[in-house]
Amino acid sequence: MSAAGDMLARAVKNSGMSQAAVARTAGVDSSNITKMCRGQQNIPVIVAVKLEKALDLTAESLLVTQLYDQIRDYREDLLDESFEARSHRRWTEEEDSYLIEHVGATHVEIARHLDRTPAAVAGRYRTLRLAIR
Repeated sequence: MSAAGDMLARAVKNSGMSQAAVARTAGVDSSNITKMCRGQQNIPVIVAVKLEKALDLTAESLLVTQLYDQIRDYREDLLDESFEARSHRRWTEEEDSYLIEHVGATHVEIARHLDRTPAAVAGRYRTLRLAIR
């Protein structure tokens, strides 16, 4: 569950506007707003700043909440006994294909799908030199 996504969804609801209207006002793609509200996609800094125009929240509050989500997820991974194995095993072509197809999804979502750690996903993105949204 994403506290940042929940925060964004509440702000959209409290605005009285639809997600599409918020997206238009902020100049953001509405499908990305939907994914961010569901916690399926990270909220980029530029989008958080644009959302300030449309919603009663600050970019800082949204991004700090997202950072707390990420820290919580990394801590959970560190406590997981299989962390080492999921961090260091060789990447397969299928996993690389999945990464390429899901650029923009959160590292946590991808890591859960691939049974990897978010840190391993982030490292693999850097290795493949993909643009992370």
